[in-house]
Amino acid sequence: LEQFKKRFAKQILVVTPELENAYGALSGAANVSRIAPVVAELDRFSSLGLKNTHTLGYVGTFGDKDGIPTLLKAFEAARKQIPQLRLQLMGKPETDPGPLPEGASMTGSFLTEDLPTLLAQCDTLVVNRRDDAYSRHGFPIKLAEYTATGIPVLLCDFDFYHEFFSEQEVWYFKADDPTVLCGAILDRYADEEIAGKKAAAALLKCQQHFSHTEAARELIEVVMKG
Repeated sequence: LEQFKKRFAKQILVVTPELENAYGALSGAANVSRIAPVVAELDRFSSLGLKNTHTLGYVGTFGDKDGIPTLLKAFEAARKQIPQLRLQLMGKPETDPGPLPEGASMTGSFLTEDLPTLLAQCDTLVVNRRDDAYSRHGFPIKLAEYTATGIPVLLCDFDFYHEFFSEQEVWYFKADDPTVLCGAILDRYADEEIAGKKAAAALLKCQQHFSHTEAARELIEVVMKG
């Protein structure tokens, strides 16, 4: 990388503070710039809005990084207090998750264009991750897509996410802890008015940070600096 910077790069683009610090410590190219971690097609999700379906939604491949056992345990515990609660797992698992608890279902593989329709069936969306390096230094595209819907979002608590969303916009929960996730689920359904306000605030933040327009403006500024 050191040689690459000296020979080719005038600008290094990174998406996390950790990468900004690491690359900035190297000699060579003068500029290391942090840009938006993801960009989402916000218009695809803008008409969904919030419906009262008591359905948790999760999109993913259900690999080890996603902590699906934690989500299933939290769902089972929450359903004891909210019997009408359902869980929809959207995607195809990398490994067999075994029998699903009552009230949970799995879509299997789906087309990208079908994602807004699937999300519209939910009134809460969950970004769940294991507590590992991948999660602490990455940023899931699904978080931008979730918040673009205007549907409430439960989000595992890593420092990087707080740069974009506060507790006024999402419900944070500790990764790998089904008890805390269960509490976040119950808190989300405790007051629909608060849930709606948080989801609307998250949508505004999403539009500020993850739209193509903002990303293009940011990238132009970076290029002009070089």
